[in-house]
Order: sequence, then C-alpha cells, then structure tokens
Amino acid sequence: MAYNLPGIEDGALRLSEEAIAAIFSGEIQYWDDPRITSTNKSLMLPHKPISVAVRADGSGTTYNFTYYLRKIDYAHFRKAAKSFDWKAETISAKGSSRLSKLITATPYSIGYVDYSKKLKYDLSTAVIQNKSGNWVSPTLKAAQEGAKRAHLDKNKDFYGVIAYQDGKDAYPLIATTFVLLPYEGKAQNREILDFFNWAFEHGQALANTHGFSMLPKETIQEIRAYWREKVLQPPKQMQGV
Repeated sequence: MAYNLPGIEDGALRLSEEAIAAIFSGEIQYWDDPRITSTNKSLMLPHKPISVAVRADGSGTTYNFTYYLRKIDYAHFRKAAKSFDWKAETISAKGSSRLSKLITATPYSIGYVDYSKKLKYDLSTAVIQNKSGNWVSPTLKAAQEGAKRAHLDKNKDFYGVIAYQDGKDAYPLIATTFVLLPYEGKAQNREILDFFNWAFEHGQALANTHGFSMLPKETIQEIRAYWREKVLQPPKQMQGV
C-alpha cells in the first residue's frame, strides 16, 4: 500500500483491513475519515480527497490485490480479476512503473504496487493489519513469514494465490512469480532448470536487492522433485512450473 501524503513519513500511516476495503470500494473518500484516523491518532491527517491509484491494464498485481480485498470484504469484492470495475473514483496508469510514478506525482494518493517498486521509486508504504490482526510493514522477512504458510500443490503444478496467510508476523499482500515451460524441448528445459537451480542456490542476495523474497527451502525441495518427475521426464500433462 503505497501512499503520497505530504508531511507523513514512510511507514507512519496505519491502515486496517476495514479502511483499505472502504477506500477501494469508495466508502472512504477523505483522509480524515474516522476509519483511518482511529488507527492514526498521532497523525494530523488532512481533510483532502483520496486519489485512488489503480492499474489501467490487466495485471497479476490487480488480481492478487482484488483476491486480498475479496478475503477481507466479500460484500464489496465478490471476485478477483486482472481488470476490475472499481466503485471508487480512480486515477490509473499502465504498468507498475507508471503507477508508481503516478502516485509520486499525485499528492494525497494511494495505490498498490509490488515491493520492488517501493525500493526503486522510494515510495512511502503503510503498515497494515494482517489476518491475525497484527500490524506489519512490507518487508522481505514479513513476506517470507507469509510464504512459509502457503501451500503450493505439486498436483496443480505449484500454481496458487498465496495472499492473506495466517501468522502473527506474516504480511498479507504477497504473491508468487511463475515460470512456464513447454511440453517439448527437453534439452532446452534442462538448461533453463539449470539456471533456476543456480538461482535457488546463489540468487538470494540478488533477489533481495531487487525487492523479491526467495521461496522457502521446503518449497524449493518440492519443486526440484517435481522437475525430476515431470519436466525432465516425458510429461503426460503439465500446466506450468
């Protein structure tokens, strides 16, 4: 949850599940709404309209965010979608980079971007409530705490939405990045998997630098076993890795 509030430092703003859902459903329209000020009593929040910044194009980020909204407020968000018909008045941009720039250029705005964009564009981000009701900041450690509790089923080729996991320190807005391999091209697939195997062993620091958290070790072990069974052998049916 990236925001542009003049005079409010990075991480100073706290947003409850109720406040986030109400902002994006259009029920909260001003920054000094009691549902925001009640968790920010030390801040002088202005009576300014909230500019809700969203993606103009279809995106996995929007899908993941609306999946989260559906979990916390099913009455207003009945489905997750890559493109969403927002009830709130919105401003929009195509791509996460442009959306980040839009938030930076628009005082009193709020929007959803991935953690790598926070680092790249020096965005201010809110502390939010997680599923356990605790306040958590968007950090790589908090993302790992959520990922540890997610179940990615090998029988579904490890596809799954992992947002909104249990855990007192788990950040609720997390997502995975997927790699798809073709049925054919066994030799090429082996070369690709050699690269990802190297990344699992040596890519942690590089991933962290760019705002991405590595998968838990247990999940990596399951993926490697899956490679041996499905990818490096003639597959009967494979959706993705």
